[in-house]
Amino acid sequence: MSATAPVEYGPKRVRSALWAGLAAFLVANGLLILTASDSSSAWLAVIPVALFGLVAVVMLRRVMRRDPYLVLDKKGFDDRTTPFSVGRVAWSEVSSIEAERAGFQWVVRVGVHDAATIVTRLEGMRGRGLERAARNGHPPLVVGVSILAAKPQEVAEEMQQRWKRAGGRPAPSQ
Repeated sequence: MSATAPVEYGPKRVRSALWAGLAAFLVANGLLILTASDSSSAWLAVIPVALFGLVAVVMLRRVMRRDPYLVLDKKGFDDRTTPFSVGRVAWSEVSSIEAERAGFQWVVRVGVHDAATIVTRLEGMRGRGLERAARNGHPPLVVGVSILAAKPQEVAEEMQQRWKRAGGRPAPSQ
C-alpha cells in the first residue's frame, strides 16, 4: 500500500450484529411479557423494551453503514467513530498521538496545538467537551478505535507515521 494512499477503517460489523441480535432478543422477550401478563406491573416492561429497542436500532445502523469511520490521508484524518467525534483534523494541528487503554476499550488520544481553532468548527456538546478537556490538561481529541475492524495499536501506529511524514511536530515543552 502506498504511504500517501488514504487508509479507511470501518466498524467491527460482526460484534455490532451480535449486540443487535441480543438487543432484539431482549425486546422480543419484553414484548412477550407485556402481552402475556395480566398484572398491573406489566407496564414496567415498557422501559427495557424501549431501551433495548433503541440499542438494536443503533447497532443495526452500525452494521448497515458502509462509509468508513476513520480515514487517514496525507493531509490529516477524518474521525467519525462516535457522534461526538470532531471530524476532519489536519496533521499540522496535531501535537501528540498516544494509544492507551481506557477502561475496557482502546482509544487514541490526539493532542492539538490550539484546541480553540477546532472548537470554532464544532457546535453543541462536541465543542463544549473539547473545551473542557483542554482546560483540564487532557489531550482534547479521543478517537474510539475499539469499534474499528483493525487492531488499535496498528491504527495508532499508522496515525503516528502519517503525522510524522507530514512534518508533525510535538508541542513545545514548558
